[in-house]
Amino acid sequence: KGSGGEGGTADERAVSTLMDMLDRPQCRRGFVLEGFPATAMQAQRLQEAFERQGKAPLEHAIFLDAGEDALLERCRGRMVHEESGRLYHDQHKPPLDEGVDDFTGQALVRPPHDDSKFAQQFKKYSEDAGLLRTFFGRLGLVREVSAAGAADAVSASCAEAVKKA
Repeated sequence: KGSGGEGGTADERAVSTLMDMLDRPQCRRGFVLEGFPATAMQAQRLQEAFERQGKAPLEHAIFLDAGEDALLERCRGRMVHEESGRLYHDQHKPPLDEGVDDFTGQALVRPPHDDSKFAQQFKKYSEDAGLLRTFFGRLGLVREVSAAGAADAVSASCAEAVKKA
């Protein structure tokens, strides 16, 4: 049955793969896409695929907004337990004992961070997100949520944004 194929652009292959995944039983009652679509072109291709397959269209497009400084601070404060992938943060989710994993006591590692590369990526993301906002705004799907607070507060705001719509 798969609609995936060898040919087509990277966007077409990504949308095709996603559409195949959405046919799985665990997606029957709904799904959340994180980080995709990342461009207006991907969003357009995704909407077209929903229409072609007779599937219900997307209902919401949540945009988490945080300033560049807040995001930079989050990147700089990250720590990871490499063996398990557990994530920590200096301010937002510190380990019980400084610099060590809560479960194993092994050292945490700070992923490498490059401020200039971050600035370039943030600029590109901002441009792409602006085009996505315009695309989804025309469909009435945009839900703006401040991501400046704690994770629990942001999660609650996302749930509230979806309920209001």
